Amino acid sequence: MSYDIPEDHHHSVPASCGGSCLGGSCNGDECSRQGLDNQLLRDPATGFKGQGAYLHLPSNSLVEDEVEQARRQVGQAARPPGEADRLGSGTTFTPAGANPKDLLGAAKPDLSLVPPAAIIYMALAMGDGANKYGPYNWREKKVKGRVYVAACMRHLLQWLDGEENAEDSGRPHLAHAMACLGIIADAKETGNLVDDRPWKGVASELISRYTRKQS
Repeated sequence: MSYDIPEDHHHSVPASCGGSCLGGSCNGDECSRQGLDNQLLRDPATGFKGQGAYLHLPSNSLVEDEVEQARRQVGQAARPPGEADRLGSGTTFTPAGANPKDLLGAAKPDLSLVPPAAIIYMALAMGDGANKYGPYNWREKKVKGRVYVAACMRHLLQWLDGEENAEDSGRPHLAHAMACLGIIADAKETGNLVDDRPWKGVASELISRYTRKQS
């Protein structure tokens, strides 16, 4: 089993691991030769056999810090009481069978949750815009937010009124609406959005006031 950890993080494991690596067959020299690869620690005496696995990481390792941070963010269980002392400060607890990279990935935005249809729709509209105005044109010259809000609303109203595709492009109105919002988001994050929204109003308050109460 390999943990796919960058080469610069492959540190040797101290000989003081107690021979608990690899089902009790490990010694200090073995640990030193193998580094992080295949360093699964199991100890039936702890009562965590089949429930926990341990991976040697240096206590000052950046990887260990990232794994610990990821574990907190995804709500993984902490080390069993006393296990850190028994195994040493350079040992990290991970659920059995879990790859440390899985913990790091679980703490990041899960792009797989975006429906492929939405991505394809947006690509269709973005392609139409790129042919007309050039790709990523809003990053070259700043754009006004309300221009794209208004365009998005027009496409949504036309779709709501029964029209599927825009007359000029032949692309779905929903695709154009998403493209408008995508441009606003990208322009905002890249510093290319002219925020021309009016002064703050009471839309949220009105929605709350007129929301029917559940009986």
